[in-house]
Amino acid sequence: MTITEADPKARELDEAFAAAMSAPAKPRSDPQAPPELDPEAPFGRGDDGAPIARFGYRNDGSVRRTAAGRPSKDAPDRARVDDHPAGHAAIEGNAVADGDYTKDLAEAADGIWLIMTAAGKLPLGKLRVGKIGLPRDAGDRVSAQAFVFSQHKYRLAAALNEAAKHNSRARRLAEKMAGGDLSWVLTVGALGLPFVFHSAAVWKGDASLSELEMPPVAELARRNEAQMGEFMESLTAAAQQLQEAADAAQNAP
Repeated sequence: MTITEADPKARELDEAFAAAMSAPAKPRSDPQAPPELDPEAPFGRGDDGAPIARFGYRNDGSVRRTAAGRPSKDAPDRARVDDHPAGHAAIEGNAVADGDYTKDLAEAADGIWLIMTAAGKLPLGKLRVGKIGLPRDAGDRVSAQAFVFSQHKYRLAAALNEAAKHNSRARRLAEKMAGGDLSWVLTVGALGLPFVFHSAAVWKGDASLSELEMPPVAELARRNEAQMGEFMESLTAAAQQLQEAADAAQNAP
């Protein structure tokens, strides 16, 4: 059996490894102390040199080290909320000099009164879910509340107008109501209320429909089929008229 000699490079590697193992060990260096922590900037500093505050600041202005606890309202990085109206309105002392929304707010109140009056005509007291429901005279109470509201609408409009002079939130509400942003939403809701009530009665059954003085489910379905038949007849008549007009135009000299 012939034994092949080892590669010279492998022999050199073995000799180098043996020499390294027989050499004295290098002295270990003493462990160095960790870099000193900046107490004013435990998370480092930004490019501008200001401390990085990952979790905000404490009341004394120092950097908060953890996210525990509620953020301080006095923290220097907290956004300041101004209760005064926006800067486009001139402010004299603590009140806004321009803008009087009383008239527009009174007109918006008329819209709210109209919606309340319409809601009072709905059978609010007849719809119940088990034992949960409004009083039987809920419609009358809503109508009565609408009347009380109408008697105080000018005072309420003046009150909100006065609040808008001193508080930005009240001013935004006054602007929305005076601009009609709220009235149309209420109007849409009032127009959709009857559909919601009648639809709920359909799905609750004939008893609920009877309370609303509506015919039973089967009769409503029959009326819908009849209405569908009338609709199809109108389509057929319209198609026939179009065909006759086309035939007349084709036969014209």
